[in-house]
Amino acid sequence: MGRPFSGVAALARAAGIGVALASLPSSITAQERPNGFTIGVIGGFGNDIYLGGDSDQFVLPVLRYESEAFSFGLPDGLRVSLLSRENMVLSAVVAPRLFSLVDVNATELRGIDRDITIDAGLQARFSLTDRTELVARGLVDVSGEHDGQEVTLSLRHNVPVRRMALNVAAGATWRSGDLSAELYGVYPWEARDDRPRYEPGATTVPFVSMGAVYPLTQNLRFIANLRAEFLPDSVSDSPIIDQNAAVGAQFGLLYSF
Repeated sequence: MGRPFSGVAALARAAGIGVALASLPSSITAQERPNGFTIGVIGGFGNDIYLGGDSDQFVLPVLRYESEAFSFGLPDGLRVSLLSRENMVLSAVVAPRLFSLVDVNATELRGIDRDITIDAGLQARFSLTDRTELVARGLVDVSGEHDGQEVTLSLRHNVPVRRMALNVAAGATWRSGDLSAELYGVYPWEARDDRPRYEPGATTVPFVSMGAVYPLTQNLRFIANLRAEFLPDSVSDSPIIDQNAAVGAQFGLLYSF
């Protein structure tokens, strides 16, 4: 039996739609990646990797603004273009970090309460071909909560299928020990008899994803995103982690103007 997402966890899952939009290679036409405002609704489901979790569902509204110079949306944050060349785009990014431990519901996780933090950093997109990109993204915690860092490398490929834009991606995310402790660890003041202190150290999490954008009209699009993250032993061995992989799907109807 699934249960509704908590508000923060729902926003964290919803960020996948922003990732799906941002991951479409720059060669895609303006119809699939328009400038201007986007409003809509998204829903999705996925497993909860934390102890006491279950399959979860959510439905949320979407508000996003996109241009070549910058984009802004909730919960995916702010992107500002710093440098644009024929085969490379460099951007500054600022985004909230949202995950289930910010709003704990499970009784097994009582006594654990994380705060929403703010990450900032740089993202570089390198066009390898007209359909393939290498994306590098580095973030640091600027809220002073845990001072962690994160680096993500991904290879993305766009496959046009009639009117639909289909993209597949594979990559990995490295997280420093401070950030990994925030996401997967148990701090000394959170430890108890059945939940020992745990420090995962630095972690690397590989992932694969598939996204699609299908234009229904000139302004209305259907978008979908599937993603799987494969947790290393240093994560799955944590006393608050109950899964070996994080799998989720998001679907939405978006209207751009």
